[in-house]
Amino acid sequence: MSSDFSPALRAELLDDFYAECDDLLAHIRAQLVTLDRSLASATPDDAALESLYRSVHSFKGNAAIVGLAPAEQLAHAAENLLRSLSRHETPLTAATLELLGHVAHRLEQLATTHRLQQPAPEIQPLLDALAAFQPRSASSALPPAAAAPVESAKPAEARGGWRARFTPSPERDARGVNVNTVRARLAALGEIVRAAPAIESGAMSFDFDLAVSSPPPDLAAWEADGVVWQPPAS
Repeated sequence: MSSDFSPALRAELLDDFYAECDDLLAHIRAQLVTLDRSLASATPDDAALESLYRSVHSFKGNAAIVGLAPAEQLAHAAENLLRSLSRHETPLTAATLELLGHVAHRLEQLATTHRLQQPAPEIQPLLDALAAFQPRSASSALPPAAAAPVESAKPAEARGGWRARFTPSPERDARGVNVNTVRARLAALGEIVRAAPAIESGAMSFDFDLAVSSPPPDLAAWEADGVVWQPPAS
């Protein structure tokens, strides 16, 4: 997260990040238990896999916003495996669930070391293990360990998508409109390919690049919540 943020604002955003990380990790572990119970079935629990994928995706988005690149990268790699599992390209086994359990534990460690301002633990062995469990076509798409951020560095304009810029305020926060709720609403519209904080004229905002062909029809409602849509470059 940019050092341009005021200490109070940075602390507030990080507190929100850590709280949501705790909730997401609890949900991830619960879904892993559900999937473990379904191992005896002929097919995996697709609803649990989808729920697990959404939680990992949300964790990745949170990590991107606060600049926690190793957690963003690891969650991205786990997303690829979960996508392969949900498509039944990779079988759900005790080994894959054990690996995902290790991933959840490492994500927790990454959030903890970030909170304590300590060096991040190693993620490369887990990235290698995640890639090994997937079909070649899926694993080859994983970014190299040194690449950060994991999500595309290209702006939405370069991908033919749209950018949504959210500017928080105390009034919006009092109405429950904050970076987390806005990100969730945007994710429901399409894939968030990049998320990053920005400082312009001393004001804080968050840019979200989305792989969508058009903005939502209710632009006035979005603007009332501090979200301005920017079209692709012509």
